[in-house]
Amino acid sequence: MGFVRLLPLLCLAFVFHALPRTAAAQVWIGFDESVALMHAFVPQCEVTKVEYATDPITARTVVSVYGATMKLDVSYLLEIDAVTGAPVSLSSAPLTDFERSQLLPVLPRLQFCTMTFGAAAQTSATALSRPVNRVRLVMLGYANTLLAYTARFDDLVLVHCDSIAGVRLADGFEGEPVARATSAQVSSAISSAELALGPSWRFLRSKLVAQTPAVVCDIDMLEPVKNLVRRARVTLGAPNQVVLSVPFQSRGTLADDAAMRRNPAVRVPSTPQEAAARMHASATNVRFFDFRFSNLGGQPKWCGSVDSPQVHLSAEFTMFLSANEVASTGFIWGRREFALAAGDFNRDARITAYELAEILNTWGEFYPPYDLNESGLIDAGDLAIILSAWR
Repeated sequence: MGFVRLLPLLCLAFVFHALPRTAAAQVWIGFDESVALMHAFVPQCEVTKVEYATDPITARTVVSVYGATMKLDVSYLLEIDAVTGAPVSLSSAPLTDFERSQLLPVLPRLQFCTMTFGAAAQTSATALSRPVNRVRLVMLGYANTLLAYTARFDDLVLVHCDSIAGVRLADGFEGEPVARATSAQVSSAISSAELALGPSWRFLRSKLVAQTPAVVCDIDMLEPVKNLVRRARVTLGAPNQVVLSVPFQSRGTLADDAAMRRNPAVRVPSTPQEAAARMHASATNVRFFDFRFSNLGGQPKWCGSVDSPQVHLSAEFTMFLSANEVASTGFIWGRREFALAAGDFNRDARITAYELAEILNTWGEFYPPYDLNESGLIDAGDLAIILSAWR
């Protein structure tokens, strides 16, 4: 029985020694060699991340190769001695719903990816003028290959590369300031807006405007019978201060949200507080600082932007919560320290022709969601903000 248990690792070692080795001058075995070793032992595994880590006690550097099957039923983790290339352990486990939701947008991308992990690492090293063996992490993300380069373990720099074209992309969004608040603070602002407007008005979305010296939220509310929207600017305090805009007609993605909220057939959580509670059930270590109701992918969704103090470098995420499902389900994606720009009307983390067209189509009108400079009208100042943030 003991020999049978050792047989998989013996086979792994045999396959590894049959693989081509890298040049002796390389400090660690390469990313692509690590991936090849995983594929040799688990051919059906789709590798999504290769990571180097040093044990502070033993000072041993281990390569961790992560992957999953295309069926998204089993995940694998192969650990390799980074210097000798000897396999240390291979483990597998059923994928959780959370892991599966993270991998859903990643695995289809692998079918089109022409950039190897090694090429991605070389692109990162060239961009940063550092040797390849100082690239510690290569990970495939939603749209691009994400390369994390570390000069020291406490100094992380991300380089984004197109996994098809093989070129470096603009790294934008990193380190940009973002207003944050707790879910309780946002809920308090929403409650104040509901109280100021009355029971006939329904919540659409919120946006954090400022964090200091006081938390300020813009709450968009819908009157479904008259099809009118009003914006309530709420400054948190004791008591909260509410300033209401004049009514206006919704358009753009706000109109999509309003149409969903007017549809009596759509079963949604009755309040943002209920949506927040369901989101917290799926992600207990995060703090929500934004709520909105949106039509994402043809389905009504509650969305909440969050940050997590327990994630390295304070990652930010957006959770999409299906409004039609009773169970707490969520899809989370994240990037390091980014903030959605003020002019990102459709909230896709880009300023594109969509935002430009929306500004031009509302030119000269009163429409607070697009009035970026708060002049009272959509004018040249708002256009300048869009162009300056163009990505």
